[in-house]
Amino acid sequence: MTRQARMLGQRGMTLVELLVAMAVTSLVLVGLTGILYDVTRFYQGWSDRLDDASTGSAVAAALQRDSEHSIPCHTTDDHVQVLTFCIPGTSTVTATYTIRADGATWSVVRQGAPGGITVLLARSVPRQPSFWSQCIPGPGTISGHIHVYNFRTDPRSSESFSVYYHAPITADGSCPT
Repeated sequence: MTRQARMLGQRGMTLVELLVAMAVTSLVLVGLTGILYDVTRFYQGWSDRLDDASTGSAVAAALQRDSEHSIPCHTTDDHVQVLTFCIPGTSTVTATYTIRADGATWSVVRQGAPGGITVLLARSVPRQPSFWSQCIPGPGTISGHIHVYNFRTDPRSSESFSVYYHAPITADGSCPT
């Protein structure tokens, strides 16, 4: 008897036993593949939701920062591709947000005061985003909303997020038009 045969017990594995072992192993692996496929599908959905939740955080943070001292220069009745911020009561532009095409996707850039630094806030946005601003005058202040549409990947939701602003009232006490 060879040394290898002694290590396996007294006898080796027959061809039939080998084929049965391979069949059982393949059934187990096929079952695991089905389980892992379903888990991967659910994981991917969960992962997409997490990615979508954080999508736009740079744009939202920049809009929030600019709206602390400025307001949209014009309220918009329609969705627009360019949103400008001005010092309340003046036409002095403090920042401009522009949505631009980058091949098959879209990007959002912010430019500080005219001639200022341009910063890329988002890229590879699959649908064309847009801005819509609303102004609500109040006693001593102006507040409003800046809505961003079509920014997230979920096609069921057109409004992706909103930023609220609160600024000193203009000299004439009205919203910009």
